[in-house]
Amino acid sequence: MLLTGRAASLPRDLGCPAKSSTRQRNADVLTKLINIFGSKDVFVQEYQTLLADRLVALTDYGTDREVRNVELLKIRFGDAAMVGCEVMLRDVAESRRLDALVHSTHLHTVNPVHPHILSRLFWPTFRSEEVVLPDTLQRSVVARRAS
Repeated sequence: MLLTGRAASLPRDLGCPAKSSTRQRNADVLTKLINIFGSKDVFVQEYQTLLADRLVALTDYGTDREVRNVELLKIRFGDAAMVGCEVMLRDVAESRRLDALVHSTHLHTVNPVHPHILSRLFWPTFRSEEVVLPDTLQRSVVARRAS
């Protein structure tokens, strides 16, 4: 059979499967990661820990990338599995609002304070660190506890 025109310039179909879409490849990678961790619950728990580390390290409260990733994982695992991550993201949003309030007043001129709200039941446990407060802030804390 002799082909002419456009049909002649197209490669023959050799029965090879079509190239998989990006979505399928991402689902395959996610499936492999779940298999490595052993279960969906362990994977979500590890993701929460990594997300917490990333959120605490933020200096500008920019969470667009993390929100997008959590939304994608919610599609895969359901809303219930990702509640902890959503609470952590909400805590960062609240921290941003509180930080803006603190910096809109003159409270930050004495000591540069950047508050973080952490919902204890939803954030993973962090290693204990001794915090040494500046003298002026330490006096304020002592005075507050005495009252």
